[in-house]
Amino acid sequence: MLNVIHNNNWYMKKQSCIILKITNFKQFRSIFTFLVFFFVFTGSYYYIFKDVNLFDGPKGSFTVMLLIFSMLSIFTLPALFFHIDYLKRNKHEEYEIGNKRIIKRKQSVETVYHFEEIEDIYLYLTPPKYRDDFRLWAWDDYHFAKIVMKSGEVLYLTSLLYPAGLEKIFKQYMKGLSYWEVKCWFPTTLRNYSHNEKEEDEL
Repeated sequence: MLNVIHNNNWYMKKQSCIILKITNFKQFRSIFTFLVFFFVFTGSYYYIFKDVNLFDGPKGSFTVMLLIFSMLSIFTLPALFFHIDYLKRNKHEEYEIGNKRIIKRKQSVETVYHFEEIEDIYLYLTPPKYRDDFRLWAWDDYHFAKIVMKSGEVLYLTSLLYPAGLEKIFKQYMKGLSYWEVKCWFPTTLRNYSHNEKEEDEL
């Protein structure tokens, strides 16, 4: 499902810039929900089974560990998958956004993209984040943007660059550009999304 968002005020006299890059603090903020789930589930299972004699002997301990790992796999491991996916995508990259341009810096190479060179912008969000609703799963805040240039080149901006929400970057530093909000259950940069329905949803 796509939702097109229009940004106004293209002709602002002054536009500030923002630098986006992955830091340890941003990684911790992104993975914080995963850590909460991990310790809550681990502590809950230990509290539930500590008096049920399942810890007696190696077989009992294995049973408990299997139960804990199974629940963690369902509720939290996808967050680690997204974290690694996004980290590999934007590692050693820096983006400067503002003044009607995007500057990408990677390995001492600087590339400038002007806003008029952009063909489309897609922002991929989990359903709760798309609805700005309660986040239930550990990976619900993970999201990324795909910026498609008219030349065919694609830039990926992941939430590890700005965990507070990439939509805020678009609204504040990319005024005048429209972007598509795409609702998807598994927002990975490894998938090639199809947008054949875009023309039907366009306003």
